[in-house]
Amino acid sequence: MKQVVRCVMIISLLLTGCSEEKSKETQKKESIETVKKDSEEWLPTSKKDWLAFSKKSGWLNQYNQEGKKFDEPIAVDFEGDQVPEIVVPYSPVSEGTNMFAGFVVGKFDKRTKKWTIWKDYQSDIVTKTYGLGTLTFENNREALVLEELSYSATMITGKASVYLLSPEKEQIVCGVSFPADVGEEERAQIKVGANRLMVKYNNREVEYKPEENNLLISESKKIVLRDWAEYIDEEFKQLLNKGKLKGIPVSLGMSYDEAKAYAGKPVEEGYDEGGICAFYENYQFCNDSESETVTLLKYHLLEEAIQFKHIEKVLGTPKESFLDEMTETYTWIYSLSNGMTLIFYSSSSSPDGLIEAVELRLK
Repeated sequence: MKQVVRCVMIISLLLTGCSEEKSKETQKKESIETVKKDSEEWLPTSKKDWLAFSKKSGWLNQYNQEGKKFDEPIAVDFEGDQVPEIVVPYSPVSEGTNMFAGFVVGKFDKRTKKWTIWKDYQSDIVTKTYGLGTLTFENNREALVLEELSYSATMITGKASVYLLSPEKEQIVCGVSFPADVGEEERAQIKVGANRLMVKYNNREVEYKPEENNLLISESKKIVLRDWAEYIDEEFKQLLNKGKLKGIPVSLGMSYDEAKAYAGKPVEEGYDEGGICAFYENYQFCNDSESETVTLLKYHLLEEAIQFKHIEKVLGTPKESFLDEMTETYTWIYSLSNGMTLIFYSSSSSPDGLIEAVELRLK
């Protein structure tokens, strides 16, 4: 009888111990879930809430606001991580000053739970800047659309500029700018809504919509957005192996008609470089007289402000370089391992001048 009672007591103690252990594990699990839940719940879930959250933090007070007039802030998810940056466009308070228009970007750090000034961009050719909205691409990253006005003594010019994040350098760059008519109220004729950009220029409206990760398309155009901080980099080298140039949506070896259908209607089409060429705003591609395939790609680089010394750091020493006496410009030629030829053209007779264009040939 005593042995039975002792066994019952032992079993009871074991059950009690298990129950207490289970209770501790449950409490620990609930505690972890509560912390996790709390850490998620304090973040805003809508752009409206993010704007209110950022305003409450007062991060913009850290910024030198002297001489600047601020437009309404815009929440832009540049990184596609559901934690948008806050963009505040600004213009000089009065014309004729040495102040520039631009925009300042506030960023929230989830680790420190603090807002900081992340970027400040100024333009010495823009007089007034207004925020218009955002465009969302397939990778959930957003681009910022700004209305930018430039004043001269005789006229006002307007443009719609699309800004996006450069992934390799964490810089915000202007992917493309479209000229726009300026109305009587000194505002450019630009609209953003329903993930579309509408620009009126020369009294003609054109609608653009985002496609894939870096394209804007209209009925007749397909534009590759400039999303790089530096044109000549590792991505540039990788694309060469595929018969591509950065900034051009087609590749060598495609049929000419297929390439034209993909890139959209060219600005102009005609004979050049020994074949038929399709010309676009900042690039062209051509076939040759013996083939219907694309055998040449050419991208214009003056806006990139590149000197050859930057190219040589990435690509090494060229096969040959020389001064073209007919055009009085410098030329550098690389023979690639895949049999293709890469050519850089300078804009001047100096080897230190800016690079005007880069060309990739099938042979």
